[in-house]
Amino acid sequence: MKELKDYDVHTCCGCLFKGKIEQCILFGFILLENLFDNDIKSVKEFLEDKDKFFKSDRYKYKGPMDQIYLLRNILKILILFVNQNIDKIIEFSINKYNECFDQEVQLILKRAPKIFFSQNNNSVYNGVFCVGSMPHPTPFNINDELAFQFVKRFSIILSKALSIKGDLSDEYIKKVSSKVKIISERDKIIARKNSEDEKEESKLMEELNFYYKKGISPEKIHYEEIKINNMNREHFELINLIANLKARNYKISKSSIEKTMLQCGIIPTMINTASAITGISSLQIFTLLQNKNKIDNLREFNFNLGINSFINWKPSTPIKLKDKENDPIYLSPVVYIPPNHTVWDKIIISQSMTCKNFIDYFLEKYKVEISIISTTRSVTICHTFMPSYKNKENKKIEDIYSESSKIKLSKNQKHLFLEISGDIGNATAILAIVKYIFRN
Repeated sequence: MKELKDYDVHTCCGCLFKGKIEQCILFGFILLENLFDNDIKSVKEFLEDKDKFFKSDRYKYKGPMDQIYLLRNILKILILFVNQNIDKIIEFSINKYNECFDQEVQLILKRAPKIFFSQNNNSVYNGVFCVGSMPHPTPFNINDELAFQFVKRFSIILSKALSIKGDLSDEYIKKVSSKVKIISERDKIIARKNSEDEKEESKLMEELNFYYKKGISPEKIHYEEIKINNMNREHFELINLIANLKARNYKISKSSIEKTMLQCGIIPTMINTASAITGISSLQIFTLLQNKNKIDNLREFNFNLGINSFINWKPSTPIKLKDKENDPIYLSPVVYIPPNHTVWDKIIISQSMTCKNFIDYFLEKYKVEISIISTTRSVTICHTFMPSYKNKENKKIEDIYSESSKIKLSKNQKHLFLEISGDIGNATAILAIVKYIFRN
């Protein structure tokens, strides 16, 4: 639908909070983090050693569009730094506001496929936020207190980072704001062709080289790593403002500064743990591929961020499930089928069956009287104790699945995973998952 930029909320952690204020706080945290850890730090590294910067991971491993986006941001901030004009800082902050809270939302409304909107235009999903109402753009208005505070606080933090001095009183910001021309590059970015990307990249390189040859000293550029242990009140207040502005776009309840501070402490931990889990999972996959799918070399892992501990060990033997004379949950004896199976074991059925054939098979082989058959995706196949079972008993299980789920099975799908509930005499039968192979 649209190309996600660095300031979009795009981490796997973000999907946990779709449509909630926590997602908006995450948006604010990443926006501020990218301003310092990405854009301002890149300007400093570029001025220190241009060749080293272009060989660095920060630049080299980005895609073509992301490289152009980074170069554009470097040039904008470099020009701000060279000019040392507080008016330009205010103008930059206003355009950043419009980019995040007006132009981005307009782009979503303009380019979102129709399937993302309900018939009454009440719900929208845009890949980042998932909420119960359509987003609303909020263009910059100097009389809007939230918008004004964003511009003020953003300008203060940015001017400090670039060592730019000047008047940032409320009166002066309002005076400059009345003269600012809003810049919109969104539609141009989306519509451009590859040849135009190449031309822009060449032009950006030319302009950056022009400033680099001037021998500008980067000593007065002060970037800050946005980490929970070195963030000050100004940072938290700006993140809280960004979160509440984004929440207003989507009609989400606002956050307090206390909640934002608490959430910002959680976000880095979530990102670190998610990254570590992803890395460990990838290593396990490589281990399987290199050892021809032998599982003997797989390991269990434990990492504790609190004490900086990382341990791995050989997996323990899977727990075998044993019968119980009186189970406190089922309030009856429990029999596991097959005996002593583990959660990894499967019962394999290698032919297509009707419901009646399937039930008779388990009664004959395992002495289990089946009461419910369902799939692991919560699609009920049948209840043998319901009157509707009579209409299903001579139908194939896969056909019932298609009717109940309204999902047509593709020719490539050859099996279903089934869960079975039943009894053996007065005992509850707990069966391993059934792999029902209905097609060779």
